[in-house]
Amino acid sequence: MTLAMTVVMLNRNGGPLVERAVRSIQAQRHPRFELVVLDNGSNDGSYERLVPLVRDDPRCKLVRSETNLGCAGGRNFGIRESSGDVICLIDNDAEAEPEWLAFLAAHFERAPGDRIVASKLLVGHSPEVLNGLGGSLNLQGFGFDIGYGEPAAFHAADQRPLYACGNGFSATRGVFERVGLFDEDFVNYYEDVDLCLRARAVGIPIETEPGAVIRHFLLKEGGNAIEKVELCEKNRIRCALLHFRTRYLPRWLASEVRFLRARRDVDEHLAQAYLRAWRWNLRKLSRTLRRRVSIGGGRLRPDRLAEVQPSWGFPDWRPYNIEAPVDQVLLHGDGVEASDVPVRLRYGWYYVDPDPEGHFRWTDGFAGGVATLERPARGIRLTYCHPPIGEPLPRVVEVFWEHVESGTGGRITRLEDGLVRWRPEVLDVEIPAGEVRLHLVTWPTRQEPGLGGRVLGVGARTWALVI
Repeated sequence: MTLAMTVVMLNRNGGPLVERAVRSIQAQRHPRFELVVLDNGSNDGSYERLVPLVRDDPRCKLVRSETNLGCAGGRNFGIRESSGDVICLIDNDAEAEPEWLAFLAAHFERAPGDRIVASKLLVGHSPEVLNGLGGSLNLQGFGFDIGYGEPAAFHAADQRPLYACGNGFSATRGVFERVGLFDEDFVNYYEDVDLCLRARAVGIPIETEPGAVIRHFLLKEGGNAIEKVELCEKNRIRCALLHFRTRYLPRWLASEVRFLRARRDVDEHLAQAYLRAWRWNLRKLSRTLRRRVSIGGGRLRPDRLAEVQPSWGFPDWRPYNIEAPVDQVLLHGDGVEASDVPVRLRYGWYYVDPDPEGHFRWTDGFAGGVATLERPARGIRLTYCHPPIGEPLPRVVEVFWEHVESGTGGRITRLEDGLVRWRPEVLDVEIPAGEVRLHLVTWPTRQEPGLGGRVLGVGARTWALVI
């Protein structure tokens, strides 16, 4: 029997993005689903946009709250309104691929029993970049999306998730019957972490489904950035107090003190937000401890879990791949012909390094771009150098290309001596007209010395297609 799927979507001032999100659910190919949309007190006209979109669709239910219930409260409202065997969550700035629900349903059918499954999130404006495939924590208790900022084509989906991110989260109805709904004291942020840790504590598995793909367009949120940091920190600290094992807490608290001192050296405003978050948690400590007892918390020992990233402070990630205006940047450089087609940068590029011979950008181990050809290309023009770090070592530089429409592609491999000098190359290859994705892969990478040193692949000055 085909599983009945319920999709719960919250909308809070989603503008035109929420229309795209709803249409992507209406276009799902899974034959049995319902969509519950809760408008969370929008005042930008997006609720009025939704009314004609769902009015004549019997699969859709639109409910309006005059006040903002928050993420946890809004999702709980939608879950209570649901009737499906499996409940799936999606944000209002996301677009699900047509087979999203079909892949999730097949996953649950293959593995009966209660479980939580995370979808594969891609960056909406740059789907070559992964937004996440499940989530995890580091030793400090910071939550992060696994694979955030990595190239989707090269991400090894071998890290087990500790939780499923709210956007793309799916679970059998029995999960909520066994561990309860989202904790509304979290309001926004970490409510998904908390629920998954409660589920994990009673033996409910947390899994991923790479075939269930969502493109996330990263809606810019209103409000004060410092207030958002404070809310995130309140909830991170509360989540740790609820779930970290008692014997682990002294080590964690000592690191919290070091973390505060480090923040004061960087930004006093952030340090004050962090202090306010701690004061809030101290005021609520008795309530938090009662909650810890009622849910059977205090079972997590992060330093003994393979799923946890072994880092203190902020987790390691690649934010530049998502935050940089990658689709507006061209790496053209000197030595190109007027007829060359420049490649638009999409992921894996650091900001511009000035150089007397011409500016360039360093890549990390993986970097990518896209170009549109009006007629076939006969080569790839690339000028690059190796980083001046340590002794020169043999390195491999590979260029992959893929023609989007036909699915054809190829790879060119170079074994290099690792010496620091600019290499102007024209790689002979025939590429058909149309949209082409290119990937520049270098290994081994070299890391700059010092804390937070960049991981470098090659420095690139020119990247274009020769026609």
